[in-house]
Amino acid sequence: MSAAFPLRGLPPFIFGMRRDEVLSAAGEPDAIEAIESEFTGAAERWIYLDRGIQISFGEEEQWRLEAIDVEDLSVTIEGVRLLGVEAIKLAQHAAHMGIPDVHVTDDHGEFGKCYESTRAGLLFWAVDGVIVNFTMFPEYDEGGEVVLWPGTQ
Repeated sequence: MSAAFPLRGLPPFIFGMRRDEVLSAAGEPDAIEAIESEFTGAAERWIYLDRGIQISFGEEEQWRLEAIDVEDLSVTIEGVRLLGVEAIKLAQHAAHMGIPDVHVTDDHGEFGKCYESTRAGLLFWAVDGVIVNFTMFPEYDEGGEVVLWPGTQ
């Protein structure tokens, strides 16, 4: 079982790490996908199949680790396993963990719903009423523009 830390990361993946630091800490990923966006520029998604983790680096943030996608059911947040939980219970679990701002941001009908906690830098995706993955982000300043990398405040 692994423990995720909102706004910080999922060891050995810590927000702000550079690609060479991730390679040293976690080894080679199983796959690397190049991504191009008109809004954020070039990015890479590294996939670690055995860990159920995908991590993202972006050119806009000088190729620092800026997002972690988790599908491994054993990963916990604040000691609570949220993957596999019924979506209708997510806000209740989150509130007990000190994350009171979880709310639906997108409803795609039969394709699922997205829940977000801006304060904790978390997105949860539910399909058929069950949380199937979550994405973690680093902390941002009050304006939401500047990343406050762990250990730099």
